[in-house]
Order: sequence, then structure tokens, then C-alpha cells
Amino acid sequence: MIAIFKKELKSYFTSFIGYIFLVFFFLTISFNFYGITVQGGSGLFTYTLHSSTIIFLILIPTLTMRLFSDEKKNKTDQLLYTSPIKVSDIVIGKYLSAVALFLIGFLIVSMYPLLIYTKGSLNVNETLGSMFGYVLLISSFIAVGIFISSLSDNQMASAIGTFGVLFAIYMTETIASVLPQDNYRTFMTFLILALFIAVYTFSAYRNIYLSAIVLIFLCGLNIFIYSVNVTFYDQLLFKMVTWFSLIGRFSYFTVGIFSLSNIVFYISFIFALLYLTVHTIEKRRWT
Repeated sequence: MIAIFKKELKSYFTSFIGYIFLVFFFLTISFNFYGITVQGGSGLFTYTLHSSTIIFLILIPTLTMRLFSDEKKNKTDQLLYTSPIKVSDIVIGKYLSAVALFLIGFLIVSMYPLLIYTKGSLNVNETLGSMFGYVLLISSFIAVGIFISSLSDNQMASAIGTFGVLFAIYMTETIASVLPQDNYRTFMTFLILALFIAVYTFSAYRNIYLSAIVLIFLCGLNIFIYSVNVTFYDQLLFKMVTWFSLIGRFSYFTVGIFSLSNIVFYISFIFALLYLTVHTIEKRRWT
């Protein structure tokens, strides 16, 4: 894992991707800091960080698109898969190298709160909370990028796919607001989701009986719940989607709230995507 980590981190600076990432990251933070804090007179570094999150919709795809896509395109993935190194070590090494590059840039811009502190107007709790949450948020974005990269051998497809997923994550609360919120329409939406799950099960396992069992079980469960407690579906989709909102959970840190549940959520989200990445590569390795 250490060897993979060093190799990938070094490759960022031999292909100029690392320099491009750091330059755009630094310029974005600096621009926001000057506009919001210096000219706006705000003593909150939180606003600077929060307003800069959108740039990672572009930076993360640039950073992660080559991690696995490039390996498959150049056929060098065969060397990795046939080596004694565990696939999990390969994935974690690549992931940590991308996170390390981000942390290098983050350490550089961490001097800005010190400038605010010299003026005596720094809110320490909110600043530390937002910085901690920021690291968790961007680390989660990187995990998304790595997983998408493992699905394709085309760098551009990986970049576009990562951008699309990150944009959907960024717009989670907006998407939730347009979802059905009344009981009946939410109930019907879950029945449609049950059908999609059954179709996916068939495409994955090619077993019509298993797919039928999944469909009958999910539809039966929803019908039973709807008949017993019709109010159960009231705003259920909205609550579920907003519960998964990475940006929404980051907002808690920006006001100085170190919620254990939010920390566990981010860590679980990262581990789940890394696990899916390992599973995807393992499946390709044995086929």
C-alpha cells in the first residue's frame, strides 16, 4: 500500500495534474477569502470554505479520472492485479495519495485563519469545525471519483461521470424539494423503485425467479406498510434524500457543531465507496 501511495503521489507531480490541482485550489480559496473576508469584512473563514466547495466538481474529476481508467487503458492494470499486492491495498494507496495531495493544498490555505486571528475576530469553534468538516467532505468527493474511475477505461467518461455524480450530490437538497411528498405519490414512487431493483437484480444475476421474489417482497412490504400506517410515507423521500446530503451535513460543522453521527456518516460513506471499488476491481480481476 505504501509503495502504491508513493507511486501515485509522485505521478501527480510528474504529469502536472498535481500542480494544476493545487494552483486552482489555492486561487479559488484566495479569491473567496479576499472577496468575502477582506473586502466583505467578515471574520468567518467558514464562508470562504463553503463557497469554494463548488470548484471541486471540476477538480475532483481531474484528480481521479486517471487513477484506474488509465491503468485499464494502458493495460498496466494486469501487472497490478497479478502482483501479490492485495486489491484493497491498491485502492487505499491510490485513495490516500489523492487525499494527501488535497491536504497539501489545504495546509497551504490554512494560514488564512491565522491572518484573521491577528485581527482578533476569529471564531475558533466555527473555523475548526468548518475545516474539519471540509476535509471529510472533500475526502468523500475523492472516494466518489475513485469509484467512478474503476468503472470505465476511458478517462473522459470517468471525469464526466464523476462530475455528474458530484453535481447530483451538490444539488441533493434541491432534488429533494421537487420529489413527491404526499403519501400516495410517495407510495407509488417506492413501488416503481421496487420494479427497478427487480430489473437490476435480473441484469446482475440473470435469474428470473430471484427477480420475481425481490419484486413481490418489496411490493408486498410497501403495500403492507401503506395499509397499516398511511402517514408513514409522508415526506419520506424528502427525509431520505436529505439524510444522505453530504453538503447538508457539512453545514453542521460550519456552525461549530462536531456531531458524532455526521463524522460516522462521512467515514462510512468513504469506506462504502472504497469497498465498492475493491469489489468492482476484484470482479474484473477474476473475469
